[in-house]
Amino acid sequence: MFQGRSGTASLHLVKCATTAQRPSSTGQQTTEQQVEQADPGDPGSGLRVTVLTTDTVRPGPSGAQATRTVQARDANGGFEVELVS
Repeated sequence: MFQGRSGTASLHLVKCATTAQRPSSTGQQTTEQQVEQADPGDPGSGLRVTVLTTDTVRPGPSGAQATRTVQARDANGGFEVELVS
């Protein structure tokens, strides 16, 4: 997914999301989504990763178990876990 904005004679990318899926030989399926956004205070600085989401599905003897982890960039530029379910 890409989102852009205009304001001058050209378009500027303000948000980009990419998703990657990785199966494993054990049957585990991992899906990672990365969202990159422009800094609203400095839109010319380019995109940077703001949210990382990881979904993992593990097969088990009593059915599959799913885990979702969401990490968001904090004020210091590091990533903080916001949600584990």
